[in-house]
Amino acid sequence: MSPCRIAAADRRLRDAFHHWRQLERAYFEPYEFRINLNSFIQEARNVTFILQKNKNAIPGFENWYSGWQQRMRDDPLMKGAVESRNRVTKQGDLETESYSVVTFTADWTDERTKKFHGPPSLPSTTLIQQALLKIPEEVIAEDALFCAERQWIDAALPGAELLSTTSHVLIVLSDLVSDAHTYIQTVEPKQYCDVIETLDRMRREYPLEIAQKEAARRVWVKARSREKLQYTVSAELVERTEVSAQQIRERYGEPPELPKDINTETLRGAVLMITERAKQLLPRDGHLEPVIFVKKERDEGIMYLRLQMGDRAEKHIAIRQSAALLTNIRVEWAILINEAWWVPLEELGEGVRFAVDSKNRREAISAVGVNAAGSFFNIRMPFRRFRKEIIFDKADQDSEQANILLPILKAIRRNRTLAKPNS
Repeated sequence: MSPCRIAAADRRLRDAFHHWRQLERAYFEPYEFRINLNSFIQEARNVTFILQKNKNAIPGFENWYSGWQQRMRDDPLMKGAVESRNRVTKQGDLETESYSVVTFTADWTDERTKKFHGPPSLPSTTLIQQALLKIPEEVIAEDALFCAERQWIDAALPGAELLSTTSHVLIVLSDLVSDAHTYIQTVEPKQYCDVIETLDRMRREYPLEIAQKEAARRVWVKARSREKLQYTVSAELVERTEVSAQQIRERYGEPPELPKDINTETLRGAVLMITERAKQLLPRDGHLEPVIFVKKERDEGIMYLRLQMGDRAEKHIAIRQSAALLTNIRVEWAILINEAWWVPLEELGEGVRFAVDSKNRREAISAVGVNAAGSFFNIRMPFRRFRKEIIFDKADQDSEQANILLPILKAIRRNRTLAKPNS
């Protein structure tokens, strides 16, 4: 076995990944942010420099690499990274512009949403205090929120937030290096690499496609209590192995069987399947954890987002943070399932807005789903607790708009226009 010819590129990519993680952690520290940004750009460009250096040393490598070169030239973010590197090395620090904004939100439709902009030097707490003076007191309900946000923008890439831009660069470079190893193995199968496994493990442990870029630059404040919250959605890829499948069967039983005419790949079929599975989980566990199931396009699998929703304000944060995360992923459909209070409208009671506040409230499994085309499908499965048993009543199904998923739908549609080139 001979050493890998592009091991140096692997190490540069590994170092770029570490600098990106530091970039994420230092988002609110301007000096450290600039240092790590410059280091990241240098290492990212070194990856392609090393590959170019080896074009003539590997049979047919130049022809293979030319396709990737064209792909990166056609990618405006990758092209911008090249230009950024030139500015950093030739003109000193990368010219960046930072801004601060506070967003007030009080409903899912964003009809009451207002944004307040301020200079980067203005503390978010001060900006929130100024915003409060312009918000009518009657709309500051329990679930009303302020979101304090800071963004770093590259002056040469207007509108491109740098944490998202640099993560995109890392994704492309990771795909490039992985493809390079695949190609080299076809022409020089006796080469080995002691770094590629480390890179693969880093991607598995911290998949950049679902990295918390939005969470890193957001702080949430409950408008009524002024309580500050930092919220991170737990995102996991569902890995179906024989061991995990057997463990699930042992605890919850065999997967539910649906009629043969139900396609579980569609939104409707998936909502039906997830609801039936929840009916198995609830009696066994006594509760349902709030989860958003997400089907990625091109059969790239299912992932799920674990949510924490202590009150209505935290529910807004959980859904909006999930939506922010999904802007980086091409999604076919998303389904939120959780336990919910419900009550018929005629029994809600005078002056009562939410089912949880009604004396006639009842429990139900709630599954609401939306797909990239903007179609909804929802199921409410009422149930009663009798001693240690769960008794399910007749389910209600509809295709009405589920307002709670409007931020998710907006994110999915936004990704349709900003999706990265195929790799």
